[in-house]
Amino acid sequence: MDDADISEVLELINELCEDCSVPRNVKESLKIIKASFDNEEIELGVKIDSAIQKTDELSQDPNLSPLVRTQIYNLAFLLEDLNK
Repeated sequence: MDDADISEVLELINELCEDCSVPRNVKESLKIIKASFDNEEIELGVKIDSAIQKTDELSQDPNLSPLVRTQIYNLAFLLEDLNK
């Protein structure tokens, strides 16, 4: 796991937060995930596990368009790769 992988996750989170088709509640959850990665006091493994749980919850939101849902799945996939 290196900084490039984490920066890819954060970049995808930023893209989703800036996308006007993403519901506001999803954007808020994504901002929480991003803030947790900025918190130096929490271990990286805990940050990743928490982010995976949140993305799983987000993927079940009935208000997501298919494209946004796919991007959330991609985010979860990137997080799973970080967790290995």
